[in-house]
Amino acid sequence: MDRNTAMQVAMSLLSDFRGPSLDKGPLPAVIYLALSAEDSLNLDPFNQPVNALMNYSNLRVFSFDLPGHGKGLNKMKAMSYWAAHFEEVNSFVEKAKEDITSLINKGYISDQIIIAGLSRGGYLGLQLAAHDSRIKAVCGFAPLIKLESLEEFKNIPSSSIDLNLLVDKSIRLYIGNHDTRVGTENAHDFIRDLTKISLDRGIRSPQTELIIYPSIGFKGHGTPQEIFESGADWIAAKLS
Repeated sequence: MDRNTAMQVAMSLLSDFRGPSLDKGPLPAVIYLALSAEDSLNLDPFNQPVNALMNYSNLRVFSFDLPGHGKGLNKMKAMSYWAAHFEEVNSFVEKAKEDITSLINKGYISDQIIIAGLSRGGYLGLQLAAHDSRIKAVCGFAPLIKLESLEEFKNIPSSSIDLNLLVDKSIRLYIGNHDTRVGTENAHDFIRDLTKISLDRGIRSPQTELIIYPSIGFKGHGTPQEIFESGADWIAAKLS
């Protein structure tokens, strides 16, 4: 695939959804980010948060193609793709905001929107929440926090998450106790630092949470089903 074709693929974010029929009018929405939109919604085990959310009838789950994912792209090489085409990662947030606006204008989602993200989807979800005031909460599963902690991003300039833009959000992160892929300590430091900034701003009870569970999977980066289900319950409670 040449660069122009790859850019065209990356510009098409919006895909299918799961939940009640669109003709039922606007409903609270979860934007779930993991891989391509199709895989995020339908491929086990990545779609387990979506499956759990389907126990609740008052919401819809939408997804967008992440950079490096989608038709004609190898998801196993996505992070190398990010490193080589980081301008697409930076532009993802603005494109996602446009698609959310489109969903609202079409009457598919209400003004209640929560972002959920797995691994690299957690990073993009936090970035999106930081730059879109309509998003009130974020749930991150084994979230990537610091790109520079990945081997693919050594010596490559990247964007950090601006904690100052997240102080008014509810945020819950789940991470394994020995995740050596994205770094357990990075999730801990993120919540610690965001909490401190929130307290300094006069927020007496910052809605920032970190739940650490026994690591599973390759490099301790797996997420067990019960954690996905816990996150889904938290999301549904925030939307009720």
